[in-house]
Amino acid sequence: MKDFRGGEETSMKNDDLENNYKEGEQASRNAIEEKRIERSEDSDEVEAHGWCLLPKRTYDAIKQNKGESWREIDYQSLQQESPKENTVLHVAALYGNDRCVERILEICPAAELLRVRNGNGDTPLHVAARAGKISTLHKLVAPLLRNPKQAELAILTTNNLRNTLFHEALLNGHKDVMEILDSSPDFRNWVEENVFIMKNGQGKSVLHLAFEKGYEDIVDDVLTRVVPVLASVVLNRRKPKKPNSFWTTLQKDGARSPLISTILKQNKGILEKIVKEKKEWIHFKDNIGRNALHYAASIGYLHGVEYLLQNCHTCSMERDNDGFFPLHLASAFGHIEVLKKLLENCPDPREIVDNKGRNIVHIAAIMGEFNVIRYILQDANDEVKDMINGKDYDGNTPLHLAASHSRPKIVQALTWDTRVDLHCLNNNNQTALDAFEQFKQENNPPFLQRLTWCQLKSAGVQNARRGSHSIEIPCPHKPEAKSTDFYKDRIDTLMVVSTLITTIAFAAGFTLPGGNNSSNPKQQGMAVMLNHMLFKPYIFCITTSMYGGISVTIILIWAQLGDITLALLALKVAIPLLGVTLATLSVAFLAGVHLVISDLSWLATTILILCVIFILLLLLLYTLLWFPIESSNIIMRNISFYPFQFLTWLFEKDSTEDEMEGSSID
Repeated sequence: MKDFRGGEETSMKNDDLENNYKEGEQASRNAIEEKRIERSEDSDEVEAHGWCLLPKRTYDAIKQNKGESWREIDYQSLQQESPKENTVLHVAALYGNDRCVERILEICPAAELLRVRNGNGDTPLHVAARAGKISTLHKLVAPLLRNPKQAELAILTTNNLRNTLFHEALLNGHKDVMEILDSSPDFRNWVEENVFIMKNGQGKSVLHLAFEKGYEDIVDDVLTRVVPVLASVVLNRRKPKKPNSFWTTLQKDGARSPLISTILKQNKGILEKIVKEKKEWIHFKDNIGRNALHYAASIGYLHGVEYLLQNCHTCSMERDNDGFFPLHLASAFGHIEVLKKLLENCPDPREIVDNKGRNIVHIAAIMGEFNVIRYILQDANDEVKDMINGKDYDGNTPLHLAASHSRPKIVQALTWDTRVDLHCLNNNNQTALDAFEQFKQENNPPFLQRLTWCQLKSAGVQNARRGSHSIEIPCPHKPEAKSTDFYKDRIDTLMVVSTLITTIAFAAGFTLPGGNNSSNPKQQGMAVMLNHMLFKPYIFCITTSMYGGISVTIILIWAQLGDITLALLALKVAIPLLGVTLATLSVAFLAGVHLVISDLSWLATTILILCVIFILLLLLLYTLLWFPIESSNIIMRNISFYPFQFLTWLFEKDSTEDEMEGSSID
């Protein structure tokens, strides 16, 4: 704005205004004189304060596109700006007020005005393009065509986001911006050769945006006419020593192939047009070495995968910079249908390994893709199934990797399959259990790690034997006492619960449902409902709860002696016993309530059903606390199979989603 304000004032005679705007001849001279007085007052304010703001009346007049709005524009108005540094021309361009634009361009040279930027770095050209005011753009560009150098400077001006006016138009869905290229053939050629390949702050050129947005008419023109022209221009400009292609040359600057952008947008029509006109683009890679098929596989775009494979029989055998094939990416993100299609076109999937020697089963195990593992174990062909015991360059099998990454559901699927070698050692002489323990959190491990450990133990996976088999006699030493602080809160909580159960059961034993008999001397003090069918279960359950609670309390007292072994043993015994006392107390409540309302059958039946439902829910929730069970007994493994699956689904779901937000295959 400083250069603009420091420029020479350009005056216009009233005769010229009358020649260009005949409507002005009808204006009242008194009204004009009043406007002059107002402008004189504004000028005095500018001189007094050294600044000027765009008045609201001027802004509203331009915004509402009033017929007389352009009459107030003079050189003084051009120096006014909004708090965001928008000039009168910015406002006129935003609202498409063509009459104001014409008036402004007559007062001041276009080359000077069209390079003035607001607070966002936008010129009036940016503002008009973003708002989709194509007719206004025509009027802004027309004066520039008389001076090519000035036109180049204005068109090449970028805002704070490094967007040209063409970027802004396409980003906001205004593909009609291309109409301004019809103003002059030379202008069109210059824009196509210089502006269309300019990249904005996100690294996207105008051509890429046209492909991403799916503007098929622009894409047709680009593929048939623009790209061949650009190819010759770019290649001649860079003068490569060897014959090269247009996009290969641009890739040196990190440009992404339009075909990849089209795949990411899953635009079927544009995809088919590109492959038909520029089939060689299938093999073009981005800066991490991935081609279009890599991206189609990673996002699960089945049609894209099928179409690319139909038109290219070798792109599925291409690696990226990490050695990943499209098969790896389909496996990593769990796209089963894409995986099947890629396997159909793969000569030998056992040879598809990355830079670390990992096959698709390794990758699925690392990423926790259970559906992929299940498909490979159950439905895949024999060549794929042979990979379940395959080793990477570190000697790790899929079971090693699933264990070390704490994927309990994958570990369960692999350990239940008899073809999986549970005792295979890696290059560090580690079993899957050793690999897991290497990354296990020592104190208070996450529940997923507990599930993984229990599944490995129940499957019979052992630690590897190390060293010689000779007997070493240990020297006597003073043992270091292990702290029980970690279990203190748990023990105290169970102690409170057991005490409450004991108190409630004791009170219920002397406050019987229906009360005691006091009218019959022979049965005085006896329970009134002694002969009722449900009274006997009530007494049995209350007694069990009473002594069960006392037993848990005594066991937990042992746990407070400070010995870690006693504490663990006490917890192991107390938790199941406490579950029994809670269950019997619940049944006692059911029996007691039913006794006192049995005469009202509908209410008794309703309460009975509700109590049974909640007792079963209580038993389910408490039973799950006993799992996972690390016992390798086949009966216990079968009993715990479905509870284990439920727990892995419950805990692994949220955990995996959090990890996948920023995860990558390492």
